[in-house]
Amino acid sequence: MDSPPGLTFGTVLGLLLHFSWGQNLLRQNSCVEYRSISLAPFNASVSSQVVLNGGPGSLRTIEVPSQSTWIPKCDEDDMYDTRQRRQNNEKFCVLPTTGEIVFDPIKTNHLDNSTEILCDCFVERRLIRTDRHKDDIVPRCDNKTGHFKALQFYSNGKAQCVDEVTGEPILGPFFYNGTSDKPEECVRAEEAPMFVSSVRGRLNKDSKYD
Repeated sequence: MDSPPGLTFGTVLGLLLHFSWGQNLLRQNSCVEYRSISLAPFNASVSSQVVLNGGPGSLRTIEVPSQSTWIPKCDEDDMYDTRQRRQNNEKFCVLPTTGEIVFDPIKTNHLDNSTEILCDCFVERRLIRTDRHKDDIVPRCDNKTGHFKALQFYSNGKAQCVDEVTGEPILGPFFYNGTSDKPEECVRAEEAPMFVSSVRGRLNKDSKYD
């Protein structure tokens, strides 16, 4: 059968790859179901009951739910708690809707199990990259603890200082040409909130800042 005019074999193949590889096939709102599967006495057929990855070519995966590996922790809305713990006490972060692993520092950075981690930064980064708007800041996250880095950047090059736990802005936006991940302005803004209002005038006069 001839292809429609203008529709080549390469185009068809590209569309097939786009739809089969580009979609996230991880199931939505599966926490309660997968928790039940993990607590079942025998779950040898887990591979047929659980979707563990996003399909061919996808890096999106979840942990295998089982009594010996991972018992999902669900919140009051039956979504995944963003901070999860394997049965061997390894902590990792997931998306609340699908359980997709977004930060797994024990496996990737070989950290000690006692290291406390935060998840908001990596969760927010994944969500923004999935549905990105041009003015959004794609969060810069600490690869060991999951904290927000103190200095964040907009796509237009402007910077702002944020709270390292919550990611909430505390100073900015402004232009920054330095190399520090936590410049003096961020340190002072964090230590003394009153500094933020008192220094704005000086920053606006400085050629580095907007």
